[in-house]
Amino acid sequence: MPKRHRAPSRIRYEENNPTFSARIPKVLYEQLRKLCREGDWSFADFVRQALKAQRPVVKEVKSKLKAEYEQGYEQGQRGYGEATDKYRVIFPCAVCKKPIEITTDKEKAAAAQGMATWRHVTCT
Repeated sequence: MPKRHRAPSRIRYEENNPTFSARIPKVLYEQLRKLCREGDWSFADFVRQALKAQRPVVKEVKSKLKAEYEQGYEQGQRGYGEATDKYRVIFPCAVCKKPIEITTDKEKAAAAQGMATWRHVTCT
């Protein structure tokens, strides 16, 4: 079956005003209908008003979340530095005396047995 002809003005209207639909529980739907009747609004008018009212709240929440994220990030960086300083294992090379940092569990286990004789691979 061929598609129905739509006027160019109708096509532009539909492009500029897309359909929005959502499934919500019946109780919420009834509350929404009641609010719309009380305010003499259509559903679309209600959504427009709600969005307009929420815009400042969204900005406030967004800035608050950003500040909290930055605070958490700084605390994490500080904690990482403290943990590195506390738990990092470094010892001098037996040949050149430059520091060797142990990073894997396997290296740490081996280091516990004979750290004093270890050296850089290039220090043979």
